[in-house]
Amino acid sequence: MEKIYFLLLIFILLEFFESSWHRANSMYELIKKNYLLYKKSIFYFFFINITFIYTLFLLVSLESLYSSGKFIFWITTILGMKMIDIIFKLFLFKRIDSGVGITQFLPNDIAMSYSIRYSNILFYPTMFYFGTL
Repeated sequence: MEKIYFLLLIFILLEFFESSWHRANSMYELIKKNYLLYKKSIFYFFFINITFIYTLFLLVSLESLYSSGKFIFWITTILGMKMIDIIFKLFLFKRIDSGVGITQFLPNDIAMSYSIRYSNILFYPTMFYFGTL
């Protein structure tokens, strides 16, 4: 169980890191910041989304320990949500590259409060913890 607490702590720290570099006052600013990273290199964009890679690591490394349906459900739910997030961003970036404005897909700029920005620190590690119980 100590191993799980250690992996959970790493998950929380990585989520905090990801939330920190996502820091923006609005949704448009967040997308612009991600788009600039994507334009540098798509590999850099994937690497900076480190919790997606870490979730893959957890799925592969802990599958033999926790082959229960409950663990598989929670970890694949986390992975699926992170994949949808990345795919949606890549879709937006391709549309921006083709000259379509972001306002066509997101007509209103949403203010990013601290509770929205850092909710993933509570949300994803909690889902991982539920899967290991």
